[in-house]
Amino acid sequence: MTPSPQDAPAAARRLRDHLFRWRGWSVIVLAAALLVWRWPLAPRVGPVLAALPLVLLGVALRLWARSYFTRGSDTRRIQAHRLIVCGPYRRVRNPLYVGNIAIAVGLALAFAGPWAAAAFLVALAALYSVVVRSEEAILASSHGESYAEFCRRVPRWVPRLRALPADADAPAAALKHAARKEAQRAAGAVGAWALALVIACFVA
Repeated sequence: MTPSPQDAPAAARRLRDHLFRWRGWSVIVLAAALLVWRWPLAPRVGPVLAALPLVLLGVALRLWARSYFTRGSDTRRIQAHRLIVCGPYRRVRNPLYVGNIAIAVGLALAFAGPWAAAAFLVALAALYSVVVRSEEAILASSHGESYAEFCRRVPRWVPRLRALPADADAPAAALKHAARKEAQRAAGAVGAWALALVIACFVA
């Protein structure tokens, strides 16, 4: 039986929702494919050092974003309790994902070199571009015109140079809470980079 045209949007929504729920595992699968492609890994000091700013930028961006967005970011359900338009969200709509990409691409550069980093960047951009469609649909449904205006003024991926005006009613950044939530992820990212440096200096 030939699927009806109405089935296509529904199937696309289901795919987006599944990718959102399993976005963490999807990144792991992509990373595993990268390792298989570039195995055996032979980190070199130059790329490893060049990767450090990317990794630190990603960690800092996640911490900054998480200090305003402390619910729902680790869940497999899409939530839209409130529309966040403060902190890094005044410059880019998805700072958590941008931070993830910076960390992942930095580690790919450190362990596997520039070509692997470029390939990983393309793969993650494609994955997250699908994933955010589910979030955007929920936010558009929950917040209506305010979210539509937010989308018109704030880019999805490339941060705007000039931030939106600060909201006088914006909540204060919960940096201590964010630091606790992000500590394990940050330690893992920096620790992985340090491992690449050790291999480049003493093993490779």
